[in-house]
Amino acid sequence: MINVSCCQACRKMAPTRYCEFTQGIGMLVVRSSRSIRGNLCRDCASKYFWEMTGLTLLTGWWGMISFVMNIIYIISNVAHFAGSRSLQAPASQGFAVQTSQQAQFQAYQQQPGQQGQPNTPAILAGFKQDIAVRLRSGETPQQIAQFIAPRAGIPVAAAMQYVDAVAQGRA
Repeated sequence: MINVSCCQACRKMAPTRYCEFTQGIGMLVVRSSRSIRGNLCRDCASKYFWEMTGLTLLTGWWGMISFVMNIIYIISNVAHFAGSRSLQAPASQGFAVQTSQQAQFQAYQQQPGQQGQPNTPAILAGFKQDIAVRLRSGETPQQIAQFIAPRAGIPVAAAMQYVDAVAQGRA
């Protein structure tokens, strides 16, 4: 499924798709693997595909289990990479994201009695999960507000109020 959201790797607002790339390294007797999974933009999906699949192609064949797993990893990586090719590139999709942001802003722009004032909590509701994750990882509310505000098109002070509300469980 394609979403216009924050890429979990580069944090750009862009069309994203869930991708999972696995790298396998065979070492005759033992093997190791690592994976990257999440909602990624086209650029990040491409970056991780080539990085992880390239190393898998070079080092994944050394060992019986590694040989079999390597084939599975490569097929899976190619399938996820092929799916990500339908996404619009973040650098070239400025118009689409701008249009989406404008539509969101217009939908929440006016509250009764507050002509022209954006409904900040409604605009930031899409960032609530990202804010919660960043709070749990130890970022300060000020750092989070400075990151979120320009992406939501609101002042840092308004974003700070919302981040504080999320931190205190009021949002």
